[in-house]
Amino acid sequence: MSAIVEIRNVKIGEGTPKICVPLTASTRESICTSAEALKGHPFDMVEWRADFFEELLDPQAVNETLQELREILGDIPLLFTVRTKEEGGNVRLDAETYLGVNIRAMRTGLPDLVDAEIFRGDDITYMMVEAAHGQGMKVIASNHDFSGTPKKEELMRRLCKMQEMEADIAKLAVMPRTERDVLTLLDATLAMKELHQDTPIVTMAMGELGVISRLKEQAGIHSQVVDLVLGEVAAVIQSEEEDLQIYTSGATNIFRYPELSDGEKASQLIRTLEQKEMLQELITEVNNTEEDNGIQVYIGEETPLQTMKD
Repeated sequence: MSAIVEIRNVKIGEGTPKICVPLTASTRESICTSAEALKGHPFDMVEWRADFFEELLDPQAVNETLQELREILGDIPLLFTVRTKEEGGNVRLDAETYLGVNIRAMRTGLPDLVDAEIFRGDDITYMMVEAAHGQGMKVIASNHDFSGTPKKEELMRRLCKMQEMEADIAKLAVMPRTERDVLTLLDATLAMKELHQDTPIVTMAMGELGVISRLKEQAGIHSQVVDLVLGEVAAVIQSEEEDLQIYTSGATNIFRYPELSDGEKASQLIRTLEQKEMLQELITEVNNTEEDNGIQVYIGEETPLQTMKD
C-alpha cells in the first residue's frame, strides 16, 4: 500500500484535492449523455453510481454501459460504485448479489476503481479486494455512518481496518449532531495522517454541520492556511466562554484576490487571525462606537487593526 495512489494520469494523495463527478442517471442513454456533457469541464475522475441504474442486475446491460462510458471518458479514471440502502444508497441487495454485481463489473476490466462497503462483511471485502487487484484495479473501502459520529478511537479503528484489508484508499463519512462531532472527525483524520500514512484517507462530515470539515478540500494549495483558521475555530468552540459567538464564512474566497499572492501579506493576515487579543480588540472597537449601525463592514484603511489595512 502507498500514501499516494496513481490511477492513469491522476495521483490521489498528492497535490490539490481531486474532483470526482458522480453519474446517477437511471438509464444507459441518460448516463452516457451526462458523461458526454462533462467534456470541457475541470474534473479528475468520474464515479458511476450503478445503484441508480435500472438494469443493475442485468450483466449485459452493465457491461455495455461500462464499455460506452470507457469510450466517452478515454483516459479519465472511472470508479464503479454500488451504494446500498444501508449506507445511504439507492438499492437494497443481499451480500451474495452485491458481491456478484461488483465481481462481474471488475471482470470486464473497464473500471479503474471499485468501491467496497466494509460493513458488508470481512469475507465480502477481502474477495472484492482480491478480485480488483487481480484485474489491476484499485479499491476504495468505504463506510457511511448516518446514525451519528462515533468516538475518535472507533473512527480510527474503522479506517485502520480498511488499510488492514489492503484497500488502496480508505473513506469514512459520518453524520455530526454537534459541532464537537465535527472536531472529533477532524482530530481522527489528523491522527490517521500522523500515525497511519499507509493509504490516502478520505473523511467527510455530512449535513450542514459538516461544512467545516470540507473547507480544507476546497482550499486547494492554501489548505495549510485553512488548517490554521480551522484551528482557531476549534479553539473557540472548545473554550469556556459561553457568551462568545464567532461566525465565519467564505474563508477560502480571500485567496482569489491578487493582494494575497504576496506571501508576507497573507502571513500577516493569518497571524492576526491567530491572535485572539487582536480579534477581541477589533470587536471591542466596534462595540464601543456610540451609534448602533448593525452589521459593520471594514475595507482596507477603514479597518481598525493595522495588520488588516492592506
